[in-house]
Amino acid sequence: MTDQGWPTPVVRERTFVFSGGTTMKKLLVGCGLVTALVMAALVAGVVWLASSSTVDGVVVGVEGPVAVTEGEEYTLVLTIRNESGREQRLVDLDIADSYLDGVVLQSSEPPFSSSQHVPVDRSVSHSYDRSIPAGGTLSIRLQALALRPGDFAGDFDLCINHSYACLPHHVRTVIRPAGPVPRAPETVATPPPAEAGAGM
Repeated sequence: MTDQGWPTPVVRERTFVFSGGTTMKKLLVGCGLVTALVMAALVAGVVWLASSSTVDGVVVGVEGPVAVTEGEEYTLVLTIRNESGREQRLVDLDIADSYLDGVVLQSSEPPFSSSQHVPVDRSVSHSYDRSIPAGGTLSIRLQALALRPGDFAGDFDLCINHSYACLPHHVRTVIRPAGPVPRAPETVATPPPAEAGAGM
């Protein structure tokens, strides 16, 4: 009883015990392992992507005009030099959509066997499957047509030996607008000068 005659309050302490302590520990260990595996996979993926974009002993070059006029045909020459001691193969040539937005390919020499759009890569893939002997060179001549004015650029990915081992080469072509067709100068007919003394 308190001094005022009220009953003394009783405070009961409650102790909460988590009965699944072992399960919780297993869950935490499992999450840690999953996180470690995901991180390892990401690192491996980065390493794989880095290694897949290089091909030992292969040198790529692209030649073409920097600027053309709308409606003009022009040529791009792709040179693949095999400086390794073994045969290499050009499997595919992938051309970025951003370049093809203003350009249409009219022909290729040697010709590609097929082509398809690859939405995930935002490019058009052209299949060649051409051999490049050790110490040899393969040249591809692309005949292109400038469709519309603008600044068009994108990667030309040359895939060597595998469709995932590609060497990117950035290509840019500025297409100038075609000028107006020149008109023939206008002529104004003027009467011949009156003869001196006429009408007198």
